[in-house]
Amino acid sequence: MTTYEAMWQLQRDLPDLLDAGVPLRDVHDLLPPTDPRFAWGTTPGSLARRRVIDGTGAAEFVRLHLHERFGGLPVERDDDYVLLLMGTMGHGAMLDVVDRLAADDPTLEATIWRLLEVEGGGRVSLANLDSGSGWTAWFARRAEADPAVRERLLDAVLDGLLRDFSAYRAGWFSRAFDAYRPTLDELAAREDRLLRVLGTGIRASVALAVRHLARLQDVDRCTLAALPAATPSLDGQPKATALAVLALLVPAVAVPDARPAALAAIATGLEHPHRDVQRRVAAVLADLGASAAVDDAADLLAPSVAVGLGVALVPSRPPHVPTPVPTARAVEPWTDEEALERASALLEHPEDALEHELALAWVASTPRASSVLAPLARRARARTHGAAEDVARVVLATVDPARIPALDRCGCSPDDPHLHDGFCPRCGWATRERSLQRLPWPLPSLRTEEVVARLRDGAPSVPLLATPTSTDGAIAPATLLDRLEHLADLGAAPAPLDLAQALLRTPVDPAHDVPELPAAHPLHAASERIRAHLSDAVRVDGADDAMLVWLGRVGEWQEERGGRVVTRSHTWWQPLPTGPVAAFDGTDPAAMLSGRASEHRLHDRELDPSPAALALARPSSTGPLVAHGVMPMLAAQHMTAPQGEDAVLAALATHRGAWTPATMQLVGLGLSASRGPARAAAAELLVAAVPTRIALDDAVAGLVACARVCSLTRWTTAFADVATLSPALAVDVLVRLLPALPADARGVGGLVTLLHDELVRGGGVDDAALRAWLASLRGSSAATRAARTMLRDGLVG
Repeated sequence: MTTYEAMWQLQRDLPDLLDAGVPLRDVHDLLPPTDPRFAWGTTPGSLARRRVIDGTGAAEFVRLHLHERFGGLPVERDDDYVLLLMGTMGHGAMLDVVDRLAADDPTLEATIWRLLEVEGGGRVSLANLDSGSGWTAWFARRAEADPAVRERLLDAVLDGLLRDFSAYRAGWFSRAFDAYRPTLDELAAREDRLLRVLGTGIRASVALAVRHLARLQDVDRCTLAALPAATPSLDGQPKATALAVLALLVPAVAVPDARPAALAAIATGLEHPHRDVQRRVAAVLADLGASAAVDDAADLLAPSVAVGLGVALVPSRPPHVPTPVPTARAVEPWTDEEALERASALLEHPEDALEHELALAWVASTPRASSVLAPLARRARARTHGAAEDVARVVLATVDPARIPALDRCGCSPDDPHLHDGFCPRCGWATRERSLQRLPWPLPSLRTEEVVARLRDGAPSVPLLATPTSTDGAIAPATLLDRLEHLADLGAAPAPLDLAQALLRTPVDPAHDVPELPAAHPLHAASERIRAHLSDAVRVDGADDAMLVWLGRVGEWQEERGGRVVTRSHTWWQPLPTGPVAAFDGTDPAAMLSGRASEHRLHDRELDPSPAALALARPSSTGPLVAHGVMPMLAAQHMTAPQGEDAVLAALATHRGAWTPATMQLVGLGLSASRGPARAAAAELLVAAVPTRIALDDAVAGLVACARVCSLTRWTTAFADVATLSPALAVDVLVRLLPALPADARGVGGLVTLLHDELVRGGGVDDAALRAWLASLRGSSAATRAARTMLRDGLVG
C-alpha cells in the first residue's frame, strides 16, 4: 500500500480498510507525511485550530489521534481536541471508526464522554451538526448494550441542560433526552435533576422538565412540595409551556406548606404577554379562592382580559410627544499635550469613530507627532490585526514609517500567488503600486490608508479638509473655506479622498463665496469642486433616495428526527437596493460610501466600516447606514449571538441625517431581531424617529416593505414596548400597518390582539381601510375573535 496524498481520500477509504481488518498501526503508516502539528497548531483556542475544527473532514481527528497513538506526538486532550472529535458526526461510517479507536485505546473513553460537557461554537456543536442520526443515535447504541452506560448517559444529558450553554445548544440535550425515552423509574431516580432543569428558565429545558415531571405526577410519584420553589416565572415561557407549568402547579396548592409559594408562582402568569394564559391563570386563582391576587394585578392584565373580568377601565390615550432630533456639539481637537493619552485610549477603544477622525487630523498636521506618540509604538505593533488595526497603523506610520506592515486583511502578502495585478480579491489588500481609489473598500478605511501613505512617504504636515467640526460629523462651510485658504498659503493640494470626504460632510450653502484660483494653481481643481458642491450644482448623494426590495428563495430538504424522516423548508431573503446607484469608479464619494456598486459589498461584512464611522461620513443622509447595515440586521433575525445590529441601531439613534422608508426597514428588522435587547432598542428608536425624522406614512411604508422578511410574532412583543412608551404612536402605526399586511400572514394575529387591547385602553378609531380589513378575517383564531369584538363594540368605525 502507498501513502495517501490527501486526507479526503483516507476519509473515503478508512471504514473499508478497518472492515477489511487492516490494523490501526498500518493505517497510521498510510497517513500523509505532513506533520499534523503544522495544521493543528500548538496553542489552545488558536486560529489554526479553529480552522481545522471548522473547515476539515472527519479524518482530521483520526490523523491526530493515530499520530498520538503510534507516532509519539504529544497532544493535550483539551476542549479543542473534543471539538475535533465532535466534528466526526454526520460523516456516516466515521462514527463506527470512533468505536474502533475507542476499543483500541481505552483512554479515549473519557474524551468521548466529554462531548456532553463541551458547548462548542461556530459550525461545530452537537446542536448544529447532529440531526438525530449522529451522536444521538451513536450514544443510544452504546446504551442499549450496557445498562450502566444508559444510566450514565441519562445523567450526563440532564447535566448538560444545567450547564451555562446557549438556548440553541441546550436544545440538543433536550431532544436527546426525549429520544432515549426514559422510563418512569428512571425519571423518578432523576427527579431532583429535573426540578433543577425546570428552574433554569431556558424554554426548551423547561418544556422538557414539565413533560417528564407531569408523567411522574400522573402516577403520584412527583414531590409536590418541591415544585413551587423550582418553577420559573410563567411570564417568561411560551404559551403552551406556561399552561403546562400551571397544570403542574395546581396540585401543589393542596400541600399546606407549599400553598403560599404555589399561589405566588401561579400568579406570575398574570403578567404573561398572551391573553389566553392570563385568562386561564385568573380562572385558576378564582377556583383556588385566591381572587385577591387577580385584583392586585389588575393593572398588569391586558385591557381586553381586564374588561372580561369585570374591571372598569376609563379610556385614556395621551398624545404622542415627538422626540427632538439629537443635538450636536463642537468637537474637541487633539492637542500636543493630550495626544498621547487620547491615542492610548483609542488603541483600547478603536470603535470611537470621532476620536479616530480627530487622530487623523492631528497626526497629519503636527510635525512633532512622531516624538509624542513614540511611547505607543510597541503597543501599536501588537495591535496590527483585529479591531484596532487602523489605529495601530496610523500610530506606526507616525513613529516608525519604515516598519509599517503591509495591510493584511486575510493573511495575504505581496508574494502570494492568488494576487491579481497586485490585488487580493479576498480581502481587498493592494500593493503600493495600485491606486487606493480602486480598492473595493468604503471611504472611511480608504481615508485612513491615504493618511498612512502620506506619513510613510514623509509628506509635509498639512491640515486635513475632512475633519468634522461637530460631533455628528458635519463641517461648517466657513471652516472648510478657511482650511482651503490655509492649504493655499502652504502651496499644498488636498488629498483626493480627503476632499471627497469633506464634500460629503459639508452642507450645501450657496451664500459662501469660493475664491477663484488660476488654472495652474495646485488648489484650482479642489476649489472648483467645492464651489460646485456649495452651490448644489453637483449632487453626490446617489444613495440617499434608495429603497430596499426583497428577493426570496425557498429551499427544502429532508432530515432524520427521532427515527423518522421529516421535510423542512426555509426561505432565504436577499436585499436588493433600488433607486439611483452610482458606479463605483473610485471618484464618486457616494458610491464609495454606499458600497452597492460591487455586488459582494452586501455579503462581505468583514470589509464594512463601523456604523458609527458611516454615520460620521455622511451626516446628512442615512443612505450609507442602510447599504451597510441591512446585512447584519438581516442576520439578527435568526442568530442568537449579536451580529452587529446593536451598533447599527445605536448609530441610527444619534444620526441627524434624513430618514427614508429604507431607513425604517432597518428599524423593522430590529423589531424582529431574535435578541430581546435589540428589539427593545428598535422600539425606542421607532418612538424617537416618528414624526421628527420621518413622517408617519413613510415609516409605515418602510415597515410594510420589510414585513415578509420579519417575524410578526416578534413584532408583536416589540410593538407592545412601543405601546408602553407611546400608546398613541403604537395605535397610529398599527391602524395603517395592518391593512397593508396579508390577512393570513403568520403572526399577524398578535398585532390584531395588541391593537384590540390598545383601543380598549384608549378608545376607538375611525378608519375605513382598517374596518374593511378586519371584516375580511375568517376562521376562529384569536385574531378573528379580536377583530369581531372590535367591530361589534364600535372600536373601529
